[in-house]
Amino acid sequence: MKNIIISSLLLLIFTNCTSDDVNDDPHVAYNMSPEPLLTYAEKELSDYMTTPSVNENNFRLTMQYWQEVTYVSESNYNFTARNVSNNVWSDNYVNVLNNLNKAKELIEQFQPPASELNGWPAKKQNQLAIIDILSVYAFQTMVDTFGDVPYSQALNYEKYPLPIYDDDAQVYERLITRLKTDINLLKEGEGTFGSGDIFYRGEVGKWKKFGNSLLLKLGIALSDVNPSLAQSTISTAISGGVITNETDNANFRYQEETPNFNPLFENIANSGRNDFFGGKPFIDFLNATSDPRRAQYFKDVHGEYIGQVIGLPGIFSNFSA
Repeated sequence: MKNIIISSLLLLIFTNCTSDDVNDDPHVAYNMSPEPLLTYAEKELSDYMTTPSVNENNFRLTMQYWQEVTYVSESNYNFTARNVSNNVWSDNYVNVLNNLNKAKELIEQFQPPASELNGWPAKKQNQLAIIDILSVYAFQTMVDTFGDVPYSQALNYEKYPLPIYDDDAQVYERLITRLKTDINLLKEGEGTFGSGDIFYRGEVGKWKKFGNSLLLKLGIALSDVNPSLAQSTISTAISGGVITNETDNANFRYQEETPNFNPLFENIANSGRNDFFGGKPFIDFLNATSDPRRAQYFKDVHGEYIGQVIGLPGIFSNFSA
């Protein structure tokens, strides 16, 4: 009888140790590929650069392109009430850079099957270059926003839970070096991320133009700080081929349904609110130059399209997904 009881207990124990273990979260992907991580990073990067949310990217208000109607703290340069700075860090370091870094790790660990063995080295090289180009973009955004930021010890929380802040000028120099290397590593006609890459669907030629255009941007930003490096960087970018046609723009293709529609549409049209109006300096300039885009940028408070903006600026509402 004792033997029977013990056997029954062992059977119960081993029966419970299955793949349906209660410790496994059914909503977690334990085996991840790099493609969805790239997709998510691209979306989060695009969301941050696009959103007019007062909780995140407030620079339209800083530059006085827009101003606020209901909540006016950010228009008055008060960014502490909503902890905006922390949201900017989370958007870029956590949602963008951390996911790109994880995708990089998965690529480096991947062991291709025999059928993919011949083409894997070139595909791997392209994938890592694309990920690094986007990482350079995100780091450059953070440096332009804050100056000194964590860089050399960033993205390694286990080893550096409190990373040092690197000098912004040195970060810029290192970003330029990285970007030049990435562009040279890109090889057309080889594999990339395919449809997982929302920006360019894996078109290496367009990624080269994007990389060179980013290099041009970095060079221009340095023109008053380090003229010699700025000039060489700009020359390299232009000779490599930059974006000159809107068909080569890095566009994230949003969907019509929530939660994946354009943040502009979400905050300005779908919300049903009128929280923003055009800033006077911007509108004065548009009027002075008779800019033909005024009717697309603004409607008046009654919802009518306007040409000349007079008095109070028109309410921003003419956006779609």
